[in-house]
Amino acid sequence: MRLLCSIQCLWHCGACIGCNAAHPTLHPSSEVGRFEVVDLPSPPADCQRYLNDVSTPMTIARDRLKLRDFTPLQHEAEAAQQLDDLTGRFAINDSGNIVKLYVGDKLTDQHTHLVLALVNLKFFTALNHPATEAGISDCGMAELLSHPSLDYITYQGNEQLTGSFFRSLQNPSSVKRIGVPYCPIDDDGLALARDCSLSHISVRGSLISDDSVDTLCSMRSLSQIHVKQTRITRFGLERLRDALPDCWIDLLDRPNDG
Repeated sequence: MRLLCSIQCLWHCGACIGCNAAHPTLHPSSEVGRFEVVDLPSPPADCQRYLNDVSTPMTIARDRLKLRDFTPLQHEAEAAQQLDDLTGRFAINDSGNIVKLYVGDKLTDQHTHLVLALVNLKFFTALNHPATEAGISDCGMAELLSHPSLDYITYQGNEQLTGSFFRSLQNPSSVKRIGVPYCPIDDDGLALARDCSLSHISVRGSLISDDSVDTLCSMRSLSQIHVKQTRITRFGLERLRDALPDCWIDLLDRPNDG
C-alpha cells in the first residue's frame, strides 16, 4: 500500500479524528498535494474498509471529488484554515482556487478580511437557522460586496441585516445575485439598491411592502425576484409584471411552491 493509502487515510481518518498520531507521514488537510510515498506493511485497521473498494471507477471518482471539493490548497491555506475553524466548507476549481464558501453564523465582521483574501471566490452563502442576530452586520456585508470577483452572495436569517449595505451597490460591484431571505430588510433599506444592476434578488420573508415595488422596477437587469412572505400585495405584483415582463417572480410564476 503506497500513495493511495496515504490519500485514503488523509480523507477518511485524518487530523480531524487524531489519525496523524498513528501515521506521522500524513499531513494536515490544508497541505494536500505534499504527500510522501511511503511503504506500509499493511493498511491501518481503521482504513481497511475504505481500501477494499477503491479499485472501482466510481469510488475513485467519489474520493477525488471529496478531495477537490472540500480541501483548500496550500496557496490559500492560511485564510482557509481560519475559515475552517468557523465551520466553513469550500469548493475549489481545477486550478486549486477556492471558488465557493459555505459558512454558518460564526462568521462576523472581524472575519470578512479572510473572505476578501480568497481572490477567486465566486459564491458565498451563510445561514442562520433559526434566524438570529449572530453573524455579520450591514457593515460586514458591505465589505463582502466590495470583493472583486464575487458574483453570488446570500445570507439567510441574519437579523442584523437591515438593508443599509445596499448602498454599496452604488459603487462598481461584481455581485449580480443577492439573497437575504428572512432578514429584516424594509422599504427604506431596499430603496438604497435603486437602479442597481442585479440580475437576481431574494427578499423573501422580509419587511418590504408595495412601497418597494418602484425600487424593484428600477432594477432593469432583474431576471428573477423572490418576494414570498412579504407585504407586497397582488396590486404590487401586477405593477412588477408590467414593468419587468421578462422577469421571473416567485409569487406569480411559482405561487404554490414553498
